Amino acid sequence: MSTENANIIEMFSSVQGEGVYVGCRQAFLRFSGCNLKCSYCDTIFNSDFCALETLPGTGDIEKIKNPISIAQIRAQLDIWFNSCPHHSVSFTGGEPLLHAEFLNELARYIKSRSVKTFLETNGTLPNELNKCIEQIDIISMDLKLPETLPDWNEEIAIAQRKFLQIARNKDLYLKVVVAENNTEEAYSNMVNMIAQVDSSIPLIIQPVTPTSNVKIAPSASKLLHFQQLGLSQLRDVRIIPQTHKQIGLL
Repeated sequence: MSTENANIIEMFSSVQGEGVYVGCRQAFLRFSGCNLKCSYCDTIFNSDFCALETLPGTGDIEKIKNPISIAQIRAQLDIWFNSCPHHSVSFTGGEPLLHAEFLNELARYIKSRSVKTFLETNGTLPNELNKCIEQIDIISMDLKLPETLPDWNEEIAIAQRKFLQIARNKDLYLKVVVAENNTEEAYSNMVNMIAQVDSSIPLIIQPVTPTSNVKIAPSASKLLHFQQLGLSQLRDVRIIPQTHKQIGLL
């Protein structure tokens, strides 16, 4: 992958709607492409153009042609940072680590502006993480359950364990999207894996937001049961939905 440009689907300023940093103001860079195919994914990977919000929080969108250079992104971030203080810049997707070298260069500049870097990742590319981890401040890692990932296999679980061992020394939290069809056995196996690496890593249970592919959200009793199971081995297990969807934000 190029270190000079990348295909970006969206660039916008909003608040983090998921996980530990919910409510924090962030600049979002949504990268094109992913190495997994989750059943609940709601991202459209049309990367011919990037939908760019010109001024933070306005919703005024301009389409610019991909690929986008680091210089273009830096110029836009400067406009946003000068207009509104941002807690961090979120690299999301898709899977941002498919662009690890590009991330490394861009993140170095963001940190020079005293803004934190925030990586949202499926945690299956540990070798790519090693290429940019020194420039990443916060990691939000999505753990995948077999029922929501048609191509799930043991190699994914092995890769996620390796990823955890690398990322655990960063400001790291884990997130698992739970639907009604997720089984206790699969969830418990995931909790066991986390506990074997580090039981102090926070785990966020995120009830699936119904989409065209996934229509049945988990019941309240299922969420509470999964939280109880998690807390039997982990110190911090929380239930947090996608709050940005509830209030109509990007």
